[in-house]
Amino acid sequence: MLLVVALSAQPAAGQNSLDRARALRDSGELTAAAAVVEAHLRTHPDDAEALFLLATIDYWSGRVKRAREGLGRVLEIDPDHEGAAATLHEIRSAYSPWIRLDPSGGRDTQALVRAGLSGEAGLFITPGLTLDGRASWIRFAWSDSSAHVATGDVGLRATVAGPLALELRAGLANWSGPAITRFTARGAATLRLGAHTSAEFSAERLPYLHTTASIATAVLPTRFQLRVGLDHASGWMGEAAGRSDRFGDGNAVHSVWAWLLAPIVSDEASGFRAGWHVGYQDAGQSRYTSVAGASSDGAGTLPGRYVPYHTPERTFTHGPAGALALWPNGSVALFANASWGLHAAEDAPFFFPADTLPDSPINRGEYRRSFHPLEARATLRLRAGPRTSLFLESTHRRTAFYDDTRFRSGVLVVFLPPPPGSR
Repeated sequence: MLLVVALSAQPAAGQNSLDRARALRDSGELTAAAAVVEAHLRTHPDDAEALFLLATIDYWSGRVKRAREGLGRVLEIDPDHEGAAATLHEIRSAYSPWIRLDPSGGRDTQALVRAGLSGEAGLFITPGLTLDGRASWIRFAWSDSSAHVATGDVGLRATVAGPLALELRAGLANWSGPAITRFTARGAATLRLGAHTSAEFSAERLPYLHTTASIATAVLPTRFQLRVGLDHASGWMGEAAGRSDRFGDGNAVHSVWAWLLAPIVSDEASGFRAGWHVGYQDAGQSRYTSVAGASSDGAGTLPGRYVPYHTPERTFTHGPAGALALWPNGSVALFANASWGLHAAEDAPFFFPADTLPDSPINRGEYRRSFHPLEARATLRLRAGPRTSLFLESTHRRTAFYDDTRFRSGVLVVFLPPPPGSR
């Protein structure tokens, strides 16, 4: 009788250990979850559910080759295991060569209109080493002028050790207006600090293309950025970062920001997070210049513009932020996020004539201006087939400097290898 009771209790005990391992996995404690499953497998080596759970833990931990082998073992034991087949397909899709084409466009209140096309292609040399190439061509038009900027680069991304990943990129950028070509580069190191946090340091030299003046000349700041991110299995997400953009004229723009979102709604088909953001920006020197020959307005001030790049001056902002995700089925997903400046203020520059006489000197002043910045983005992703995905994206930004609306669409094609065992 005691033997019967003991034998009948074993499956329940085994199930409890797997439930505990799933809870640890879902909370991001992957090492502890793997230890629990491995202990279970020592006495139940052919338990398909335990092998599947261990394979998913290996996949989430970046041990792709071991995950593939584990999923293959699951399908040997249970050929109809839907979870193993779906995860193996996901791995094959995620680690297959790809090509992507993205047409884009937009306009802002500088009267700067842009339209372009970008593309990307890449392959996995190994699961931890990726080689890719990118190219883009953008045409800008403003007033009675137009120009285009073309860029291209190649890059390597590698997982050096379990928690450390490196990225190196190098390329060229060409401006048609001044007929200038410059080198571009990027380097980044990302380190997992634990189950829920990561830190990334990056240095890059890329074109600045946000003002009409920057299109007519080559502006390539050198950017240094340090970012610490939070992505907890419970739904909490956040970021704290600092950045320094150093321009070739000896000037620099420094930025710091942070945001934190808490889970409000989370289920199988949707998720909503809400929280707060805060940021500060300041430039060493202003690049706000007066417009030659312009007349003063009714308030006696003269118009100005930023040449060749925008320089924020003691700009502080904070306010609410939120993120929404909807995935009603496996083929459609909608993502949206937005942040609004409940309070934002900056030292705004302005110009005014010294007196009312013709050709009088122009003086520069500053005043503390309040405004309400806004940034909103929505992305719709459609799975058109096992190898093809489509997406549509729209972004709107409102700053103290200008309003900017952009859209982007694209098609992603993945070159899936044949499934295991096929001829």
